[in-house]
Amino acid sequence: RTAPGLADSDLARFYKDASIGAPAAPQRVETPRAGVTVARDAFGVPHVTGVTRADVFFGAGYVTAEDRLFLADALRNIGRGRFTQFAGAVRDQLGAVGFDRTYAAVAGYSEEELQLQIDRALTRDPVLGQKVLDDGTAFVAGINAYIAEARADATKAKLPAEYGILSIPLQDWKLTDVVACTVSFTTVIGFGNGGGGEHRNSLLLGALQRRLGDKRGRLLWRDLRSADDPEAPVSTRKRFPYLGVSPRRVDTAAVALLDPGSFVGTDPIAVTGGAVAATIPVPARMSNWLTVTGRKAEGGAPILVGGPQVGYFAPQVLLELSLEGGGVSARGAVVPGTPYVVLGHTPDYAFTATAGGSDLADVRVEKLCTPPGGAANSGTVFGSECRPLLRRVDTWTSGTATVTATIERSVHGPVVGRATVDGEPVVVAVERSSFNREVESAGAFVQLDDDQALTPDAFRRIMATVNSTLNWLYVNGRDAAYFHSGLYPVRAGGVDPDMPSWGTGEWEWQGFLPATAQPFEVNPRRGFATSWNNKPARGWRAADSNYGYGPVYRSLALETRLAAAVANGPVTVAGVVDAMADAATVDLRGQTVLPHALALATDDRRLRDAVRLLRDWVRSGAHRRDRDGDGHYDDDAAVALMAPSDQNLGSAYQDGYYGYLSKVLRQALGRRVRGRYRVLRCAGGGRATCAAAVQASLKAAVDALAARFGSPAPSGWQTDPRADDIHFAIGGVLALVVPHIPWQNRPTFQQVVQIRP
Repeated sequence: RTAPGLADSDLARFYKDASIGAPAAPQRVETPRAGVTVARDAFGVPHVTGVTRADVFFGAGYVTAEDRLFLADALRNIGRGRFTQFAGAVRDQLGAVGFDRTYAAVAGYSEEELQLQIDRALTRDPVLGQKVLDDGTAFVAGINAYIAEARADATKAKLPAEYGILSIPLQDWKLTDVVACTVSFTTVIGFGNGGGGEHRNSLLLGALQRRLGDKRGRLLWRDLRSADDPEAPVSTRKRFPYLGVSPRRVDTAAVALLDPGSFVGTDPIAVTGGAVAATIPVPARMSNWLTVTGRKAEGGAPILVGGPQVGYFAPQVLLELSLEGGGVSARGAVVPGTPYVVLGHTPDYAFTATAGGSDLADVRVEKLCTPPGGAANSGTVFGSECRPLLRRVDTWTSGTATVTATIERSVHGPVVGRATVDGEPVVVAVERSSFNREVESAGAFVQLDDDQALTPDAFRRIMATVNSTLNWLYVNGRDAAYFHSGLYPVRAGGVDPDMPSWGTGEWEWQGFLPATAQPFEVNPRRGFATSWNNKPARGWRAADSNYGYGPVYRSLALETRLAAAVANGPVTVAGVVDAMADAATVDLRGQTVLPHALALATDDRRLRDAVRLLRDWVRSGAHRRDRDGDGHYDDDAAVALMAPSDQNLGSAYQDGYYGYLSKVLRQALGRRVRGRYRVLRCAGGGRATCAAAVQASLKAAVDALAARFGSPAPSGWQTDPRADDIHFAIGGVLALVVPHIPWQNRPTFQQVVQIRP
């Protein structure tokens, strides 16, 4: 209700002090062991200080257990594919089988493979690997120290309420639990994933070609695919080509198109003796960040405003803490069950990220064969060999139910289905570059939390070891830098990056993209940069599973506001916060699509009032907000027109078809369009037919509202903002008492930083 119009003096009303080290006026002080002090500030944030590095991470483990033990416990079970076992009697409420099913499909690691991640990390980098091992060992010791205290506490005051209510026994932690928590967050929940949808592309392309013919069907598919739309909003305007393969250079021998209707996905989870719900609210990957360079910022130092969007849970998925001592100096957000600050700041710089979604996974189609001494078709062809499929069956109980997980894996990765190609049976598997390598990224956060990334180049060098696909923003007292991390495969010549490729050995990856070829920019010339999970850079092809990088993306809500702020002179910290907060309540359709639609809706006199109403809404910013708190949106009638029959007025994440609409409407209007659609059109493509369709749609909305409210007058149309309220999902028993909050589109944890020299 306050933004825009914030002053720097207002920021303390909305953001707490985020200093590193012991608070000046601690509300509570603990000493879990000699050498470790935990002081909590007025907001309850734990400030851990230690004499040694081991002391610091012991303290981090202790406060993790104190503040998020149940959630960390859930994550370590999700990261093992055993959430149904952990949830037990409340499996229906938690929808635990959905996580277990995803785990089996994308990971399916055994306990030995989790340990192998630790062993391999030590081998790859003995120095950093040993630090990670030592930090993790101290961290686990801290968790177990708190668990021991909780067990010994006769009053049960230290036992998190969930354990007693749900009758879940406390279990000690071990190092592989930390690995499992990492796997759950980056791979199962999927913040670090991208690609692996080529089989679905194959099926969609085939369906379009059967309906429209080979040429027209392929052209429509390319329109929809938006693989490298020149109008797509980007975080850096520099060009970083990746996967830009001309159709003429695709070798048809490499492509394995699935027969129509032949694909059957595997279901790795079977439940007997009781029902297990299949869904759970998964944290959404819709983080954002904004930066203004020092050249354009008041005070001469860059400004960072940003944070992760990990859904709305109570207690929240992330844990904020401060770590100080033994070479460590960092504050920010940690993933419960892991030791490092992954989004935060040190004394010299700040860093944050959004999910990148770039292509680090490919679908491989495997030809079946019979290995020596094996069952028929229990292997796949690789080179001159018949490699047996790995098959492992795990069984456990979940309340009264028995859960059986069947893990099946080819030489390339987890099997996700079966199909036929030219009538021959095949196995469909997904090869992921970060498969069973998640913990290798930990070394980057050792260096970040040790205050070692003192320059943008050092930051890129460090973050180049992160194998998850993420958009990183870094600022220090002088520079603002963007880097797109991930372990990106170099495909063999002739492979179509959008379609399944054969897994027979001829089309294997040819190494990985060097960090110098990944999107990176320091102090962008336009004076600002944004990321809201949008396309990283020009020429950087959207992952095969991503059809959303068209001309409209939610980052435009940030970009338009920052561009205006930069154009009007030095930008204050509050000015950047204003841009974020103002964008948070924008209906993206109103900002980016509606102006073009209204240009086609002016011919019908009966619609003049509706057109005027919507134009006024667009001019005022196209917001969905109730600034006076009267229980109605400020632009009630306009918002109602955007969803005339739906009480749920829109997604908090605004992801969808808007780019398609923008481009087809502009094409119909005869306006400048880059990357024109070849087949996709608005009502045939002509201005007159498109205008008629737009007017008919608007008239239908007006008629629906007139019937619903008993009046054609917009003054009688109303909406209920509560239908858009953000509801907190269950992260513990506190979710039962946390009130809903008004709709807004912004991160769940956010930091505002300017480091002045």
